[in-house]
Amino acid sequence: MARTTTALAALTGLLLAAGVPAGPANGQEVPLLVGSIQLETEFAGDEPFGRISWLTITAEEEVWVLDGSANVFYLIGVDGQVVTRFGRSGDGPGDLYMPCCLRVDATGRLWVQGMTRLDIFRRTADQVVFEQRLLNEAFLGDNSLMSFGARPPVLLTESNTALVQAARFLGNSYSPEILLVEIDSRGETVRRWAYPEMPEPDWIMYEFPRRGESRPFIPQMLPHGSRSYLARSSKAMYALVTTTAYEVTVHDPDGAVVARISRPEVEGPPVTASERNRAEAQVRQWDQNARRVGGIIPEVTIPARKPPIDRIWFDAEDRLWVSLGVHGDAVMSEADVYDTTGAPLFRAQWPRGVELRHGAARGTVAWGIVKGPLDEPRLALIRFGDQGSRQ
Repeated sequence: MARTTTALAALTGLLLAAGVPAGPANGQEVPLLVGSIQLETEFAGDEPFGRISWLTITAEEEVWVLDGSANVFYLIGVDGQVVTRFGRSGDGPGDLYMPCCLRVDATGRLWVQGMTRLDIFRRTADQVVFEQRLLNEAFLGDNSLMSFGARPPVLLTESNTALVQAARFLGNSYSPEILLVEIDSRGETVRRWAYPEMPEPDWIMYEFPRRGESRPFIPQMLPHGSRSYLARSSKAMYALVTTTAYEVTVHDPDGAVVARISRPEVEGPPVTASERNRAEAQVRQWDQNARRVGGIIPEVTIPARKPPIDRIWFDAEDRLWVSLGVHGDAVMSEADVYDTTGAPLFRAQWPRGVELRHGAARGTVAWGIVKGPLDEPRLALIRFGDQGSRQ
């Protein structure tokens, strides 16, 4: 069952002229693009989605949809119709094992990241053809390394290679050393990249007074506290943010800062009384868990406001989206969109509840995920139209 709404007029000339200074000045006007849902469906053909794990947009604005629960992926057109499907569970050629995410490279090939391997597929006129399998142990080449099977590879357009995130656990440390392995489509290692140093988020800490230890009770983090995010473009540039404040840095592939994006006037949504009560109850439960193993959680203060930034990502055109925290009963989500120099391109608004964080967007089209009334996953197509400008 699909739902279609009236299309907005297509917008041309999204990008601002060259020469815009890096970073938005306070009060600077940028185009405001408002999106509406053009299509919303919980079905791929006659099959309902089980779990939409990842979305990737094509050059034709179609979308690859990975259903991780069924080990299958679909190519779906802007009309909501299934163009082709592929996948089954197993270890044979073309079979999928615990797939998490997918990407399309510069030649149109589809890279599917699984828990233990990368599978590469090629699309022909009417079908998907399995091309190659790259096993983690082959391209990592180090028994002390393990792949993060839940992280998508970054496909670099200029070299047509992939960056795969890996980790090395040292001794009894809970915090692994993280690095990136650049591989080509044959699985050959091109280079190993150091992983950028990430700012620490707000952890909930266990303390063990008798043993003199203090460590995070992973994966618990302070409710409504700051988080750290990294997004990487198809040219290996990356953006970093700790969500305590609207402060984003853009780096070249070697880590040098090329832009700083700052909007100190942006505040996060206030934490409501009910949200505070739920958070404090959760912290009390964690404290009880800590005491059962001889530890404690020091006094925790729930912030008065949520972070101003919800998340960051690059889309298919290497535009950086900085998604803002949604206030109260607001019906629209909002993001500031920049180029890789930090110059503001436009501000985007779209219906609240539609997740766009996979970056399946190009031009005025974005694909996202929204939950239905029974929490069933639905695929949503957003089309943006020009609504003037906004500071």
